Amino acid sequence: DALSSTFGAMVCGQTYNAALNGGLCPSSGSVRITAPPDPGEYKIALVSYVPPNEFGQDGYNVLLKESSFIAQFTVLDQGCSANSLSAAMSANNPAVLLLQAISAQSVMHNSQLAEMKARLDLLTPAISVLNMEQPAPKISITGALDSSPTVWLFGPPRQVCFRVPASSNVNPKVLVLYGGSSNKAINTGLGGAGPKTPLSSDYQGCLTITISSGVPAGKFSIKLLATKPAAVISSLSINIVQAKVRFETFSVSASSLRLGVKWEIDAAFSSP
Repeated sequence: DALSSTFGAMVCGQTYNAALNGGLCPSSGSVRITAPPDPGEYKIALVSYVPPNEFGQDGYNVLLKESSFIAQFTVLDQGCSANSLSAAMSANNPAVLLLQAISAQSVMHNSQLAEMKARLDLLTPAISVLNMEQPAPKISITGALDSSPTVWLFGPPRQVCFRVPASSNVNPKVLVLYGGSSNKAINTGLGGAGPKTPLSSDYQGCLTITISSGVPAGKFSIKLLATKPAAVISSLSINIVQAKVRFETFSVSASSLRLGVKWEIDAAFSSP
């Protein structure tokens, strides 16, 4: 039912004074309220006063919350029965009202907990997947199917991707080419990567690389390194192969120039 104000009293005084107590009500005090003459159920609400804004508007917030009500009482007809008086006293007993409020909050709290549990139950499969052991760190070359992919010198750029478990991701991290008889780092061996080119701070990503022209053909490895502290996170073996192409013969006639082309590819990497 709609509530309407029937009477009121000022807790902080009849007028607002911003200079008095910092514009705040006193910490304690009392007011006298005269009961209304009409029988019925009444509630006492503590309503906050809104000081004047920049337009000089002030007043009281009429949108009351349940917590705004601090007491309730009943006005009975003159000559009411003893049963009516006893029922009114019980209904307005502060201890009873407090227990009812606590019970209502408990029911609402339990309902909210049940709703939250239902939501968590829906997430259980996803949480199980997230808690599964994450795959080991890995480096891969896009499009390569074998474990030791072939990369051609002077060939087209290749896309290299990396992935580490999100829980053990470290930064900065870099990709560096290793190879040769001593298996040492070739810091300038990868165009687009190297010890001075940090990777994305994410736990996975891709970048485009080329093999530098000074790198010879042979067996190498691309290593994913953490730099602080220095550590090898993952490694990928690759075969760097060079195809040699040259003009071998030529002949000249009155109407044409005939060229003979020869190419050489390591037999281990030749294919139709």
